Amino acid sequence: LKTSPELWKQAVNDGHQICNHTDTHKFLASAADDSIRSEITGWEKAVESVLGEEYLKKVKKEFPYLRLPG
Repeated sequence: LKTSPELWKQAVNDGHQICNHTDTHKFLASAADDSIRSEITGWEKAVESVLGEEYLKKVKKEFPYLRLPG
């Protein structure tokens, strides 16, 4: 998301949904709680920065699930 913001904007404009997942796709099974929290909030900050606060609120409300890597 951070490295290709225009691609993500275009995907949303084309009707695709960018839903909750982690920031770097790090495998979380053995990660510490702080690391997991950072992965989730990092993704949320990136989405808010690129797609806007309203988009983030919409995704979290309509799709309250998290896509975990692995």
